[in-house]
Amino acid sequence: MGTDTASGAPPGAVDPEGAAPKEAVPGMAARWASLALLIVAAILSFVDRQIVSLLVGPIKRDLGLSDVEISLVQGIAFALFYAVAALPFGVLVDRASRRWVLAAGIVGWSIMTAVCGFARSFWELFIARMGVGVGEASLGPTAHSLIADLFRGARLPFAMSLYGLGVAAGAAIATIAGGQVATWVESHPGVVIPGLGFVEGWRMAFPIVAAPGVLVAAAVFVVIPVAFAYARPHAQPGAPAPADEAGESFGAFLRRAARPGALILAGLACATAANYAALSWAPAFLQRAFGWSAGQAGLALGVLIFTAALPGGLVWSFVATRLAPRSQVAALIVLAASTAAAAPFAVIGYLANVAPLALGGMYLSTFFGAGLVGLGPAIVQAATPSTARGRVSATQLLVTSVFGMSAGPFAVAALTDYVFQNEVQVGAAMAICVAAFSLAASIALFAARKPYQALLGDRGGA
Repeated sequence: MGTDTASGAPPGAVDPEGAAPKEAVPGMAARWASLALLIVAAILSFVDRQIVSLLVGPIKRDLGLSDVEISLVQGIAFALFYAVAALPFGVLVDRASRRWVLAAGIVGWSIMTAVCGFARSFWELFIARMGVGVGEASLGPTAHSLIADLFRGARLPFAMSLYGLGVAAGAAIATIAGGQVATWVESHPGVVIPGLGFVEGWRMAFPIVAAPGVLVAAAVFVVIPVAFAYARPHAQPGAPAPADEAGESFGAFLRRAARPGALILAGLACATAANYAALSWAPAFLQRAFGWSAGQAGLALGVLIFTAALPGGLVWSFVATRLAPRSQVAALIVLAASTAAAAPFAVIGYLANVAPLALGGMYLSTFFGAGLVGLGPAIVQAATPSTARGRVSATQLLVTSVFGMSAGPFAVAALTDYVFQNEVQVGAAMAICVAAFSLAASIALFAARKPYQALLGDRGGA
């Protein structure tokens, strides 16, 4: 059958997991199918991650929690352990079977999502959310490493953006489905289950959203070709390393990339904080400011995310791709500019005293901020050797998660509890936090332009 042009694999090559010889590395159909499964996994992960934000009311009531405690459950309980666990997962991704890493992670986070429904106190819920974070830490490094091997060159930013849009789709599905679940919870305080007794309605939402994880984990072994089980240099034993990667250790690469890397990670962390400040508290904002039900808020936000974040992510990816022939740093510039543009619309939306104006501002802020999900990972992976992608992706997740996922939700809650001392002022708190984090992200990303250009060896204009 000849040699696969993307990988150079000869006929009869033996896969690294000891399976029977394969005739050739799978073609583009298998690669797109693998990307589709990774997108499904991203959607599922975000549904499991985000369901808490749609059930803030009943969880606060039944467990007796404050806004700050809810923010800790939403943010640091998940983000800290998500970030810390990403490091060993990153090493496994570079050295072990990526299919097994991904499947085990999906099963793990699904189990811990279900366990959240059995929590009887703040600390029990906090620990269960820690488990969700540990399991989901497997997805980012695995997906980024796989996508970078499945799609090379000009296809990479587009493929990475499609994967990132899976996260946005997950957010939309989580808000719509979670809102409907919350509406059901409001009308069904609980049910009696044999062997368990009385179970509050909100508790049942967690095992329901967790159940599909088992099927997705099983599909990993069916859909993702065994040829891509290991990182590409390991999948081709004895094959020479690319010229630009040969002989450079992981430590040497980190030293070379330290200056642009620090600025880029700071920018991505602040942009993540802006996004999570909005995602975590937007349902509560609509309910508290305008008296909407959880179902109304979830439906409106789900439609908003679908119609703003998904097309926004594609638009900014397309713009960066069109500008790429003139500069390899185009993606960085586009992300910095679009993130800055999100700030004023966030202020308009969250300070509005009528719902249509609020939704309009939130829509435009989401549209401009959507570049992060695809362009962020693409910027990092474009400068990373294939042998280090898992660890670099894990480092990116460590920084952006610990700061972004924790600081965003917490900053909003701290302002409502300690500064405004009024939960109805959550909109003002969100306006301050989303705008400040967005502008800080833009400044850091713009500052990284020249050192990032030097790292890439770009000789074109910026």
